[in-house]
Amino acid sequence: MTSLKEILLDAIKKEDDYNPNWTETQSFRWLLDYAIRSKKYDYQKYGAIYALKEFFMGIGIQICYWNDGIKELGHDPETYCENLALTVLREVD
Repeated sequence: MTSLKEILLDAIKKEDDYNPNWTETQSFRWLLDYAIRSKKYDYQKYGAIYALKEFFMGIGIQICYWNDGIKELGHDPETYCENLALTVLREVD
């Protein structure tokens, strides 16, 4: 099983704004800020978990989003985006 943390860090590294000098925490902080800016309305109306989940479901960064691919990574497609959101929040605290 590929860890959610590893999936997210790999996706962050593919982004144009990625700085190779960032720590893991800085990388997750960048992702959180980027997602919240992208989903500002959802964040203000429903909160961080919902906004992040919508961000991932909308392919906000380069992560696997096909059910078969998610299963190959060892995760449940039904809870994948929410679990990614929770991982981001856990890593920035």
